[in-house]
Amino acid sequence: MHVNNPEALKVWLTDVLQPLCDADPSALARYVLALLKKDKPIRELTQCMLEQLDVFLGAETKPFLDKLIAVIKSEEYIKAQSPGVNPTPAVPASQAIAPAPPSLDPIKPVKGPRECTPPLDVSPTFHFPLNYRLRFLL
Repeated sequence: MHVNNPEALKVWLTDVLQPLCDADPSALARYVLALLKKDKPIRELTQCMLEQLDVFLGAETKPFLDKLIAVIKSEEYIKAQSPGVNPTPAVPASQAIAPAPPSLDPIKPVKGPRECTPPLDVSPTFHFPLNYRLRFLL
């Protein structure tokens, strides 16, 4: 299916998918865009997407796909993006809040049985049979 502005559709998809599922909406939006790129008739594409997205959206899959197809045909996702308007409000640097520093918790020792292999004996006699070793001693 042809999409005129994939970036605008990705933004629209991210906003719409946010309340519908627990998955990362940005990643799911990229997945939906990848599914839309398949060169199939609209019925086959819809059926394929219904099967693929059911895992993420459950009962909301069919209504979501109906809305998605309608939005793509009407190009409403492009109209929702008004050109020249920055979606994030500008905050003066003097009022900007610095991010909190990462926590510097000390490393805690692991409690419980240690799961590691014992050290290997690397002496030269380790790999040879006893009778072979005795030859050199006599």
